[in-house]
Amino acid sequence: MRETNIISTASDKTDHSDLINAPKRGKIDVWALGITIVIGGQYFSWNAGLVAGFGSYCIGTVIIGFAYLCLCLCTAELSSTLPFAGGAYGLARCTLGFYAGFIIGCCEAVEYIIYVAASVLSLGSIISSIAPVLVDYQPLLWLMFYVTANPFHIFGGHNFWRLNLIVGVVSLFIIILYCVGSLPYANFDRYAVTGDGTWFVGGLESFLHVFPLAAWFFVGVEALNMACDDIDEPKKSIPYGQISCIVTLFVTALSVLFISSSLPPGIDDLSEDLAPLNKGMVAAISLRLSMCVTCYDVR
Repeated sequence: MRETNIISTASDKTDHSDLINAPKRGKIDVWALGITIVIGGQYFSWNAGLVAGFGSYCIGTVIIGFAYLCLCLCTAELSSTLPFAGGAYGLARCTLGFYAGFIIGCCEAVEYIIYVAASVLSLGSIISSIAPVLVDYQPLLWLMFYVTANPFHIFGGHNFWRLNLIVGVVSLFIIILYCVGSLPYANFDRYAVTGDGTWFVGGLESFLHVFPLAAWFFVGVEALNMACDDIDEPKKSIPYGQISCIVTLFVTALSVLFISSSLPPGIDDLSEDLAPLNKGMVAAISLRLSMCVTCYDVR
């Protein structure tokens, strides 16, 4: 309790001294920050789990989703009491002690480093697949990503939050556009099963192998309370933004999973696809273009 009071007091001093003139953000900005952190995992890489069959991967996604929901509910409650930018490791230190906080801090540091690195690798592969001439220059693409992204985080300030809100809304809009536009081509009963008509592949062993891959839909949302120093009224804004964000991500994750698995040519090809949303987006855009051409011809 004494350690908690010390940390809380130190945070209050920081808020009223060196950050007093900093522009504060609200609940929508917290929600948008979570969307931009996580939504990339719903664009690619998650589909590798479909090698275990739709049934196994769907069960794993629901379990992981509820686990993240419970985690966010816990951190949101703690953030409403201890609103300081310590992240999950800071909250663990206050509630479980120094050693637990240290272990969680190390695990989170490894998690974020590997998550960003894996995302950059996938992005480089997607770009090089579009422009094969860049295949041998992928390390330069990785470097370019880090060089362009880091300044926004280091020197962004008010501009960072504006850009983040725009990126979050646009990213979510693309997911919604994909799901709605792909519905006319969806056939769940036909395409969500493997070539031999099964929902589960490899049994329990295969399920346990792909189970962690479902975290791609949600990983990173637990970091939102680290923005407490930049948020106005963090006791209210952080819990509201974090809970609304994980609910949004839960809905979009299940939508992407069901829609993508219901599209031709089926999950056998989808599990190996570098850009799993590509076929649905192309089909949706083609349908809209054909409708526009038809309307133009009628006129």
